[in-house]
Amino acid sequence: MLVKLKLYQILNRIKLVHKKSTYSDDYNKGFKHAIDLFAVAMDIEFGEWCEDQENLHDQIRVLQKQLKERTRELSGQSHEINRLKAQPKYILNLPNNQLRILIDQISKTTGFTFGRVKNLLVGGVKIDRTRVIKKASF
Repeated sequence: MLVKLKLYQILNRIKLVHKKSTYSDDYNKGFKHAIDLFAVAMDIEFGEWCEDQENLHDQIRVLQKQLKERTRELSGQSHEINRLKAQPKYILNLPNNQLRILIDQISKTTGFTFGRVKNLLVGGVKIDRTRVIKKASF
């Protein structure tokens, strides 16, 4: 991109020198011929290369933009994961006999076996199975 502009700048300066030259007509014809050859060679040799470089810069810009978007998405997802991890966990305090009654009622209602309901409850809900001390009523 910048290389192409510099080459055109060099070519224009050479043309400017040619216009201001005070040399003979034969020399000016040869000089003009050399300028035309240089312009053709520049377009052939550097034209495709400069276009490839411009395409590479565009591709790099697109990939950097995609990388920023994905980084933003990942940071949002990690923030959401951290938020979910920080949420309080609820603990159900039930004595064993009440837990058995609850599991029995759910198994009768759903038709699942006692063991399956127990596994579902233990897997999905944290159950503290310690004995609950009854509070004294005054």
